[in-house]
Amino acid sequence: VGVALAALASLFVVERLLRPLRRLVNDAERIDAAGEGGRMAVVGQDEFADLAQTLNGMLERVDLSFESQQAALDAQRRFTADASHELKTPLAVIKANTGLLLYTGKLEEMEKETIVAIDDAATRMNRLVRDLLTLARTDDHSLNAHFEPCELEALVARSIQDVPQGSARVKLELEEPGVVMGIASDLSRVFVNLIDNAIKHSGASEPVEVRLRGSVVEVKDHGHGIAAEHLPHLFDRFYRADSSRSSETGGTGLGLAIVRGIVEAHGGKVEVESEVGVGTTFRVTLPEGQRG
Repeated sequence: VGVALAALASLFVVERLLRPLRRLVNDAERIDAAGEGGRMAVVGQDEFADLAQTLNGMLERVDLSFESQQAALDAQRRFTADASHELKTPLAVIKANTGLLLYTGKLEEMEKETIVAIDDAATRMNRLVRDLLTLARTDDHSLNAHFEPCELEALVARSIQDVPQGSARVKLELEEPGVVMGIASDLSRVFVNLIDNAIKHSGASEPVEVRLRGSVVEVKDHGHGIAAEHLPHLFDRFYRADSSRSSETGGTGLGLAIVRGIVEAHGGKVEVESEVGVGTTFRVTLPEGQRG
């Protein structure tokens, strides 16, 4: 009997010690599930209450840090969008004047070369401004308010037509193409970027394969491929796996960042697989929608 009572007493003590620990664990799981803003319950005045208060102080600092970083990101996005808008007008003036001089001006060869260089630089700046404005829009979380049903087959087919050499170089495979909810012009930008990129990085005689299955679109090339160390950074802004080739093709370094931004704004994901000497496949997966 004495042993039994001692065992019961031990169980009581252990249970009493474990109860606040379980409460801390439950609170931690609740905060993890809910995200920012949660706090630990402070019960009593023992060591567990002190621990809960310490953890709450840490969570408060984390939330403040997150809010500060978010505010800085929002300010950066606003600056990017505002600066891009402000650049559109002077760039249009530069393009108009260089075009007029090249068309009507009696220019020496050196003067003509200089104006052509200015015109080319303005063209590249126009592309950069356009891409920055697109990225600023993908950061706007209210985009889905403008979503409409989009037939992927028609969207992909039109995107192929919009790419130089697209009709001649692209082999399209269809398997029960689906419907997605989105902004057609933005999704078309995704497919144009991927198809154009695949053509530019393939040999002149190599076909580019575009497969459409349900709400999944794959763009596959048989080019040089991309080294493994570059793959985690491909969708970073201004990242160039091959800077010399990007310069030759006139890219801004934002094409794949735009692809990811638009796809994620539509609730989807984009993945890449590549092997040097074999080729590269980009896979876009979008949430399925319903025909209107």
